[in-house]
Amino acid sequence: MKIYFNDEEKDIDQGETIASLLDKVGIKDQKGIAVAVNETIAPKDNWNHQLLSDGDKVVLIMATAGG
Repeated sequence: MKIYFNDEEKDIDQGETIASLLDKVGIKDQKGIAVAVNETIAPKDNWNHQLLSDGDKVVLIMATAGG
């Protein structure tokens, strides 16, 4: 299957979840991040269960400190 992760095409396996995708791309610390799938924020509680589908557009949003 193909998805778009931050506008970059990625091949993933059937049954891939948001959590497994984050692990695959090297995101271990999940503090201060949000994930949108097809322009809808995915609740963090669902990341281990929400399956990704062919053609999904996944965007990782990272909080930044500043002032």
